[in-house]
Amino acid sequence: MSILKLPNVFLIVTCYNYEKYITDCLESIRQQTYPHTFCIIIDDCSDDSSGKLIDNFINKNRDCSVKFRLIRNDCNLGQLGSFLRGIREAENASYISFIDADDILYPDFVATHVQVHLAHNVAMTCSGQIEIDGDSHIQSLLWNDYSRSFIPTQRIINLLPSQDLSSLLHREIKTNYKILCQVANIHSHHLNEWHWGQTSSVMCRANLLNYFLYADGLDDWRICADHLMFKFLHLIGDSCLFNVRLMAYRRHGQNCFARDHIIGSNRLLLPAVKTKRKDNTIFARDILKILQNGRSVFLNQFGTERYTYWVKNLIIYLPVNSFRDNYDLLASCLAPSKIAGIQISILRAVLQKVARLIKNKFKISYKRPSILACLEEFER
Repeated sequence: MSILKLPNVFLIVTCYNYEKYITDCLESIRQQTYPHTFCIIIDDCSDDSSGKLIDNFINKNRDCSVKFRLIRNDCNLGQLGSFLRGIREAENASYISFIDADDILYPDFVATHVQVHLAHNVAMTCSGQIEIDGDSHIQSLLWNDYSRSFIPTQRIINLLPSQDLSSLLHREIKTNYKILCQVANIHSHHLNEWHWGQTSSVMCRANLLNYFLYADGLDDWRICADHLMFKFLHLIGDSCLFNVRLMAYRRHGQNCFARDHIIGSNRLLLPAVKTKRKDNTIFARDILKILQNGRSVFLNQFGTERYTYWVKNLIIYLPVNSFRDNYDLLASCLAPSKIAGIQISILRAVLQKVARLIKNKFKISYKRPSILACLEEFER
């Protein structure tokens, strides 16, 4: 049926002073085999030759199948600000990936992610990745933060070679090879841990990313914005992890995780990397802000029960001693709805009392005690 069309995919490349790597990144995007691929490059006020290199690359590749477009920010917006601008510019997108300008994609990156998305109703998909150094030498074929979250016992789907993707438009599909997929939700993969690869290994549903445009006043996320964005998507729509390596993450001494161990990499919320990653208090508070800012839209499209479920699952990550500071935020998110018949003011007092009782009984001493931490200690 010729009236059917494959979904449009936008790759949003955020670049700030990456003149050494940007051309290789764009070349890997040019080589994508998926026919409906678009690329928006956000130059976040680079003061090196990145902008000139991007212009030269676009001018030399105007006839390629991937359509490139350069957008220059008037001022430095940071990672989150550039992400949000890219979302606004990606018109008619079905899926969006945020690509760091120093990473490299395999040619079938887009094609594989699209097929995994079409086989699962999730907010985001995450592939495997390899690690390379500043000169593109392969350092590791395993990203341990991701591999430890992936349990290869879940659903197997068939993948097509890219040249046969048009068969998705018909009843009969010829299969080529199989991959292992695992659908993850906030119960199997909790929000207080990191379960994915790096930014460039993920593809998101564009219609869910549009809800992120309700983000306002989130100045803490000029870097590590993926930490907030991916947890938001995981909360509202689940994730799908699959076991194919589709991109190369580069460690070169300047990026956020350059100091991590390559072999035996730490989970992203352990002390070794907490100086870079935001703690659970901040991500929970700021996702609540997004839910608050878009409250009427969320309630209209998802309903009170699901909206309240999200808020309940964020409250447990707020420290007890921050409830007073966040009371107005919580009340604004929930009023006039109720959680299990308990108004928010009563809920606050109950949670504080429970936390104090558990803390006193088990002599738990947390610098920033949270309901979740207390309950985890109780279960032990």
